[in-house]
Amino acid sequence: MQKRWFLAVMLLSLLSQASVLGPTYTPQKVTLEALMVTPEAYKNMPVIITIRFHKPAAIYNAFFTTFSQETHANFSAWGLETPLWKQEQLLNDFSYFYLPKEIPAYKTFFRLEKFEQVEATVIVRAIFEKFPYIEIVDLDTRKTDLTEEMLTGVYQAERLCKNGEWEAAKTALQKLFDQHCYPPDIASELYCRLAECHLRQLKYEKAEDCLGEALDNECDNPWATAMRKKLKSILKEEEKLEDAGKKRPRTTADFFPST
Repeated sequence: MQKRWFLAVMLLSLLSQASVLGPTYTPQKVTLEALMVTPEAYKNMPVIITIRFHKPAAIYNAFFTTFSQETHANFSAWGLETPLWKQEQLLNDFSYFYLPKEIPAYKTFFRLEKFEQVEATVIVRAIFEKFPYIEIVDLDTRKTDLTEEMLTGVYQAERLCKNGEWEAAKTALQKLFDQHCYPPDIASELYCRLAECHLRQLKYEKAEDCLGEALDNECDNPWATAMRKKLKSILKEEEKLEDAGKKRPRTTADFFPST
């Protein structure tokens, strides 16, 4: 009886959304961060987010949501945009995802592994103490090899960059590429760090290659886009001066004015 009641409620909810949003409505892609910052803007509106699965959870609030242990599986995850190699971010997962047990996607839940990438159509069903309670309408998984060892390697390489140990950082980054196959979004960040190492050492051509790799990973990387645009402009200026028998001095201030 409870299952039939739940299915009826879910069907009525979907029909209501369809009538409000219209038959041609296509869910937009947003980040988990956007849902967390302004959940009111997305309440009762299907959107698509990409997350990394963490683990099953058991957080239910019967007073403010319709989610219960009988009808939904609860789990935690991180947004794809989360830099998991930073410990404070790794420990700060989001625990308010709810997957209905009556939909086909529920079978996928038992096969999910830690760090597995999931593209999900979701709806913010309730907001309590500024936290959105998010229902999964559908999900699609993408197998990615990502381990804590791989994230530790990224952390160590980034620390070398912060310490200004550019040669050691380059060696560490190249080793990571040789040993592991990172998901596209993290690989893009690694190429950005490698590009920074080359820029700090005034090796502009190698930096340009790395920025190209960062953007070839099907990721939206504003830093790489901006740096590549500036770098291309400088290289073009250098070429013009060289044709005129002049030489433009290279300096890290071209890209890092504060240094």
